[in-house]
Amino acid sequence: MAAVSRRDLVLPPIFRDSRYESDSEHSLSLLAVTCSEQQGRLHTLNLLSEYVASGAGSRKRQLVTREMQALRELYEAVWCELGCAFSDRIISSARTAVEHEAGYRETSVSEQSMMCLRRSTR
Repeated sequence: MAAVSRRDLVLPPIFRDSRYESDSEHSLSLLAVTCSEQQGRLHTLNLLSEYVASGAGSRKRQLVTREMQALRELYEAVWCELGCAFSDRIISSARTAVEHEAGYRETSVSEQSMMCLRRSTR
């Protein structure tokens, strides 16, 4: 298989009125870095979920649960923010890939997140 050069890659288009418009030459990097960060967040959420489910650390369970909620909200907010720069199709594909790679245990994308993405791309 021949190596793909950087100039052969099709850069995902960034919306013209997006605050990321000035980064349009780096859209692939922006997407790749964000996906990597999101994978880390999901991995952490999975570990925390297993910890809470195991019943370990019962005195700290409430604190851990609050931190998990904050991390979930950040995870959703990042996808929403990217929805201001990229099309729904690109975000959906990226999110599916991240969640598959991270082995995320939730089976579907939350309705709240999809509504946020729809609003941000209009």
